[in-house]
Amino acid sequence: MKKNNKKGFTLIELVIVATIMVMIMGAILNWIRPMNRFYQRTQALADTNDIGSQLMDYVDDELRYATNVVVLQGYQGVPRLTNQMLTDSNGNAQPYGKFTNALILDNSDIRGSRFSDYVADSTVSRRKGARGCIISALVTNDGIDTENMRCLGSEPLYNDYGCNFEASMNILENASCCVTVNMTLSRSRRVGANYVFDQPGYDQTRDFELVNVNLNDDDVMKASFFSSTGEGQAIDYNTFSRAADPGTNPQATQSGMYLDDTFTYILYTKNPPITEQVKISLFEELNSANPLEVITVNAGSPIPSNIIDTWTARGQSSAQSNYQFDSATGKWKIKKFDGIKARNGNKDIEEFRESGVYAPTEFYILTSWEEKQEPDYTLTFYDRFDNAKNDWGDPPSFTMVRKPVWDDNRVVSNVSPGVGDANDEYTFVGWILENKYPPAPGVYPDPNDPSGSKAAGWFVNGEEYYGDATYLAVYEKKPTVTLQFMAADDSQLSSEFKVSDVVVRIDEDYHTSDLMAQSIWNDYKDAFNNALNEGLTFKEWAFVNDDGSESKVSDVNINNLTADGTYRIKAYAQDNSHPDAYEVSIVIEKAPEEDWNNVIVISANDATHYLLTNEDGSYNYLDEVSDNNWGKREHILSDGMELKLYVFNDQNKNVNVQIGWYYPEHKITVYDGCTIIYDGNNFRVA
Repeated sequence: MKKNNKKGFTLIELVIVATIMVMIMGAILNWIRPMNRFYQRTQALADTNDIGSQLMDYVDDELRYATNVVVLQGYQGVPRLTNQMLTDSNGNAQPYGKFTNALILDNSDIRGSRFSDYVADSTVSRRKGARGCIISALVTNDGIDTENMRCLGSEPLYNDYGCNFEASMNILENASCCVTVNMTLSRSRRVGANYVFDQPGYDQTRDFELVNVNLNDDDVMKASFFSSTGEGQAIDYNTFSRAADPGTNPQATQSGMYLDDTFTYILYTKNPPITEQVKISLFEELNSANPLEVITVNAGSPIPSNIIDTWTARGQSSAQSNYQFDSATGKWKIKKFDGIKARNGNKDIEEFRESGVYAPTEFYILTSWEEKQEPDYTLTFYDRFDNAKNDWGDPPSFTMVRKPVWDDNRVVSNVSPGVGDANDEYTFVGWILENKYPPAPGVYPDPNDPSGSKAAGWFVNGEEYYGDATYLAVYEKKPTVTLQFMAADDSQLSSEFKVSDVVVRIDEDYHTSDLMAQSIWNDYKDAFNNALNEGLTFKEWAFVNDDGSESKVSDVNINNLTADGTYRIKAYAQDNSHPDAYEVSIVIEKAPEEDWNNVIVISANDATHYLLTNEDGSYNYLDEVSDNNWGKREHILSDGMELKLYVFNDQNKNVNVQIGWYYPEHKITVYDGCTIIYDGNNFRVA
């Protein structure tokens, strides 16, 4: 029988091979597992770096070009801001400018739990209890808007990492100011039922250079650092007071944001600053309608000390000069200055010497009435004139009705000057003791030496008095001059020109214009015309000076004339061949250079007649024009020429004189007795 020999693996061989394969696979797995864990760690670190870098980039975008930056490191609660400015405990704005945005570094609470729309366990990071966030918020007129806060960059960006942030302000090696932010991201691990975030991840510090602040040269843009940890300037909660109103966001209140938790605040303005002006007004009283003075200051700036001092002095002066007699009590009252207060809030203006004013503010002078007790002794004042200005004669014997006011038991004020006469012929000099009356001629009280004046017997307001005394009013009659009117040439008179002399006071309040405005000038002019020969009429008045020279009356300064002197006023006549017309003098200082424009044009209505002559009356130019509304004569003008224009029947005063056909602006309306001068460009009235 033939035997088959089949070859194959035995069971033992298979077992051996399998064992070897298991050993090989185990070796391979032991080699792959660390590599896989290394890859996972590397990938996790890369993810963490990406998140950290993105967060840093968001911070960079916010701060790099910011202005008016303030960092409050380790601040407990929420800082108070009013009108977008940090505010102290008295409600006064601090001089750091207005803020538009805030970054709040929150390391203590579960991410998102301070937001008004927070829902617990709605995300992986919230279920794990991940903490730490950079909160972005806007600054409004009411303060930091805690009702609409959000994670900088968005909450999903933080993934499920635990975060820790620190911020400060530093100076770089190039002397530039920067905000320094340190950011740490940690991964979590499971410990029982909770997660612990202690696995190292991203840890980086970055400096954000404040470009706008470093480029600024005039302190409009500022950066300030305050800290409760010992670095920077110490936080003073009187200067940076806490906000008390959490608004309508219950999460911000329940999480302890306003009371217990501590944050680092980065307050900044994203846009270039605009210097706002606010009005500061002073009113005489609380209910006054019109301000005494209005100034403008930069919002957030203190009120200048010189303004406060000026307004205070104004209030004190107003009060001290204000007295009132209370008929019910029979006593005098003096107004007392109590300060300058703000209408809104009643703050004293002194509070604004250092603290800024950030809104239009109205102040008023606060006063009160204080009763004044008169002493036992009496001062009596006698005037020459009573209250109706009747003259009682000299020496003064009329008892003044108005009483003096005693500021205290010795100082006397508010004694009025003498009443004075009805014709204003006397000047009140002062009150002098009865036994010193009358004083020597030319003796006056010295306003710069009150004590000396008082010693000489004169009464001085505001000085101290200790006993009964009687004072009489001292008057001086005002000096005068006498003006005599006469004709310059008697041969031109057909009858006597005789008028009364005029006595004029030399008074600092009396001017030549007042003298010329008196009707007496027209009266004397009419009298002169009535006395002149036929064919003549009044031309002008001339004042004869002390040296015999003559000048226009309008140029005379009455106050410079010698007291009690007599001065002559001469009346000059001129030819009047046209008594039914009024006369106008035309002086051509400079004639037009162009021959084609060397034209004088006279226009009027149809009823007006006029005549243009030489100064001496010869008719070489424009003949009398009747029933026409214009007249002209070409090429007649030359430098220095003087002409006479006689106008008839000009009831409406509408006669115009014009130089040149094409220059209507070189035109003027004339009237009786005027002199017009053409200077090459325009007319003027002499």
